[in-house]
Amino acid sequence: MANDDDTAPAAIAAPVVIWKTNPLHGDFNPGTLAGSKIFLQKIEGLPISERLPFTKSKAAEIFQHFKAREANLGSIIRSVPYEFNQDGSVKSTANILTQYQLLSLQDVQRAAFGRFGEPIAPGDPIPEPPFQLKELDPASNDEHKKLFYRRVDSNVVVANIQNCLTPSGYEDLLLQKDKFTFSNASGELEYDSAVMLLLICQKLDPSTVVGYDMLIEELRSMKLGDYNNDVDKMLTAMEQKYAYLKSNYHAPENFRKMVFSALLSGPNANYNDFIQRIKDDVESGIGANRNIDADSLIAAGRTKYTNMESQKLWNKVDPRDAQIMALTTKLKAFEDERRKPAPSVHATDRKDSKQKPADSDLVEGTQVEVWRTIKVGEKKTDEKGKVWTWCPHHKFAGKWDGLYVRHESADCPKKKTRQNKNSNSGGGGNGGTTPATDNKSASLDLQTKLKNVMCTNLCMSSEDVDKLFEQAKSEN
Repeated sequence: MANDDDTAPAAIAAPVVIWKTNPLHGDFNPGTLAGSKIFLQKIEGLPISERLPFTKSKAAEIFQHFKAREANLGSIIRSVPYEFNQDGSVKSTANILTQYQLLSLQDVQRAAFGRFGEPIAPGDPIPEPPFQLKELDPASNDEHKKLFYRRVDSNVVVANIQNCLTPSGYEDLLLQKDKFTFSNASGELEYDSAVMLLLICQKLDPSTVVGYDMLIEELRSMKLGDYNNDVDKMLTAMEQKYAYLKSNYHAPENFRKMVFSALLSGPNANYNDFIQRIKDDVESGIGANRNIDADSLIAAGRTKYTNMESQKLWNKVDPRDAQIMALTTKLKAFEDERRKPAPSVHATDRKDSKQKPADSDLVEGTQVEVWRTIKVGEKKTDEKGKVWTWCPHHKFAGKWDGLYVRHESADCPKKKTRQNKNSNSGGGGNGGTTPATDNKSASLDLQTKLKNVMCTNLCMSSEDVDKLFEQAKSEN
């Protein structure tokens, strides 16, 4: 009779429970049904019609694509060793997407050999390509299993690169494939994605060595006017620059002060009062905001701006202030124009003779050519074919007693001025303009410049500025 132990059913092993908060994080095997689904989710890229060419003009979009997926790209991208201790252990690592300036091609290739080939000791040279692909037996070798998962991570990034770039852009990157390809005797190929991504960064970034001092100076001088008075856009730019500096161990200690300065550079008085009250608390050491940090200040500044935008209060400027500024500026400009001396005749002549003969010299202390002061006849033709007339009415003590000019002697303005001291004519032989005409032209030019200033710095609409000018004219 059979023993009970012989007939007992075999025990069923309990399934292994893996605890993780994100199904896309951790190791997975694309050869399984669940692993295949995870792989497809992690490599989802841009639609074919929206893929980007491998050019510097699209650098911002390409970097944005990878940074948005950074959390799913694995440690082979976020933790590349580049400094080692004497015993060979890793001392420092860098993130390719944000700190690639710290990495050399050899640093990233050395890490690639640890995944796909035979490991290379720190300081040893990289072998000449082609690189040999190491065979793995993950089913029976725990070390090989770890390498298998790292290769899966690399293939996820390779697929992301391919699904971001246009086919021609990806082909351009493959022109350097000898730097990142590992192959075996059977023709199997593996691309190391970390090397590929480093090559992308090195090509697309305008400068492979970023000047940290330059970035700090940019933070220090940032103004709302440079961002069309958009607080959110300016703060985002500041956060990006600061994050880059911080990740490279060059974060400025006075970042909060830089944020205050930038936020107070705009035209909205109510907003500036809000920021100034926070700054007063910090400087006095008392008040609710005395210990506010840069992140909280940025959050407060952004929230206040968003609320004012939604309530249509951001672009609102007190029309009385704008009118006073407009009238004051116009008055000052007209006074400056009125005080300008009338242009001398030889100044007008200089305007007519901008194209001087190549061999001409100027009379010392003036802008008049020497040849124009030496009479050789009533008419003289220069190298450009212009005809000049000798005019005895142009005199300059110690300089010249007569001058070749572009008007007839009988029509000389100096002669007419002596004949009629009350004449306001200011033209030469080529047609003149009266001071009234000059003032009108200057006024229009001034009004255009003033309008640009008010629209940009005071956030006023073009229509509101035009109304202010019309009102100012009616009051004068």
